Amino acid sequence: MDVLVKTKILRPVRIGDDKVEIIVFNEEEKSWEKHRIRSSKNILDRMMAMANNMVIMNLQDNAYVFSEVEAPGLRTIVGEGMVEGVETVLSPKPSLLLSVEFGKKVDDHVEIIHKIKPEPNTWVYEGSIINKNIDYDLIILKTIDGPRIVLSDELHIPQRKSSREKKTKKKKRRKRKHTSKTPAKKSTKTSKTTKKSRKTRKRRSRRKK
Repeated sequence: MDVLVKTKILRPVRIGDDKVEIIVFNEEEKSWEKHRIRSSKNILDRMMAMANNMVIMNLQDNAYVFSEVEAPGLRTIVGEGMVEGVETVLSPKPSLLLSVEFGKKVDDHVEIIHKIKPEPNTWVYEGSIINKNIDYDLIILKTIDGPRIVLSDELHIPQRKSSREKKTKKKKRRKRKHTSKTPAKKSTKTSKTTKKSRKTRKRRSRRKK
């Protein structure tokens, strides 16, 4: 079976003016080629493995890499990477950005008070919006996939502790519990030996009499 493999890289750029700064992306098409999968068994797993290999081969610093493998009736996408300055998810998937509008609630409607028009081939995904001098209530991201509304309290991702840190803390607590039990065992042994020594002393005193 023939499959089409497309790999692209999203590189961060900053757009804006004296009132706002936004981290968005420019798309760079890395490759567009056909591959043949000989066996039809577990075709989706093979497509996933192929996409994952393409991502690993093209990983770069300060960029996102996406690989898409498409077959008749099937498609899989794998993405990976890390970008500096990212603070929130502006779009659940990479999407072409048409405009960024800042709205202010006035009575029962929203009035657009500021607008950013990006260059063609500008993509929005994970990024950040740095407000310099705008009094707004909401942000409207207009993309090729439709509009997305972002509120001010959604502009920062809360820090989460990794599972590795949690496991380490559990191990430390277990160790502390273990060490606290050890002295108790020693004290019980000591009390037993004291009782034995007392009995021995009594026997010796009787024999002397």
